[in-house]
Amino acid sequence: MRRMKSLSLLLFTVLLFLARNVSAQEIKSIETVRTNNKIIVSVALDNDIPAEIFDYLHNGVKVTIVYTVNLYKITPFFYFSDSKIVEIDYKKIVQYNIWEKAYYLEEGKTKFKFQTKGEINKKLMELNSLFLTDEDKLDKTESYYIKVKVNLESVKLFPPLSWIFDLVTVRGFQTSWKTKDLK
Repeated sequence: MRRMKSLSLLLFTVLLFLARNVSAQEIKSIETVRTNNKIIVSVALDNDIPAEIFDYLHNGVKVTIVYTVNLYKITPFFYFSDSKIVEIDYKKIVQYNIWEKAYYLEEGKTKFKFQTKGEINKKLMELNSLFLTDEDKLDKTESYYIKVKVNLESVKLFPPLSWIFDLVTVRGFQTSWKTKDLK
């Protein structure tokens, strides 16, 4: 019975640790560039990545940060019915190697290695040169806008904890939607 109580207390403590809220971020800027008949988007966050995220990384947890970028066509007089043209979820997956004391970042098919918290923080806080769409696919007589949101998708625990706590995630690392007109 005593063993069962201590196991229950341990489980409750781990769940509280994993389910705590992390401070919110805000999007500082959304930049759009038109080059070679393509629309390119860059996004920057306002604050540093919260210290809690680095605590998770230093404890061996893999963290995924998702930049969601949507392109909408404005429908006159019916704002609620704007049509979504493009939706992109761009993922940045980060893991800390305690033996090498280095951060590993995976962006798409590219992998980076960073030695300091400042370097990885800077890379996580910005999304540079994301291809959104070709200009040929857009009607020049219509108006468009971009909506961007950034959030912490999931925390992946190392085995055997990942088998036990598969549904537990950290909540609260997210921005509100920010819009910018596409001109």
